[in-house]
Amino acid sequence: MGKFDLRIHGGTTQYELPHLVKYVRRFGWGTEVEQEPGTDNWFHIAIPTLKKQEDVLLLYDFTYLKAHRASGNISNVIALIDRVHIWDGATKRIFADDNVSFPYGSFKFWSLPHTLIAEGMNMSIHVTWYQQSGDNRGKITFSSAGAGFEEY
Repeated sequence: MGKFDLRIHGGTTQYELPHLVKYVRRFGWGTEVEQEPGTDNWFHIAIPTLKKQEDVLLLYDFTYLKAHRASGNISNVIALIDRVHIWDGATKRIFADDNVSFPYGSFKFWSLPHTLIAEGMNMSIHVTWYQQSGDNRGKITFSSAGAGFEEY
């Protein structure tokens, strides 16, 4: 059986609630976002999805996310990834981690039971900005995301 690891650059990240975003910039290394403390937002990354190759079905096997928080002069505000959902099309949520432990400067990998993907995959990432002290905004950078598929 063949295996495929499809990746996408963090520069493709889209935010759900634009009125909450105070700053967004796309760099060669990803998308950097700032919001005020006490706010939260969902961010979406469309994952390239293979459905069929030469009449062979492909099953979803794993997914990953690479992201990091900024440090230094804005370290008094923490931007935390606290939920990750994986969607197959618009109506089928195939995975939810609603208690994510995602430390600073991290790569997170989720291994899942094989799932047949009927439509396109999307990773939805929820971030909450918490105030620690001062009045600076926290930043988070989405670097890449991806998924693995296996022939069935």
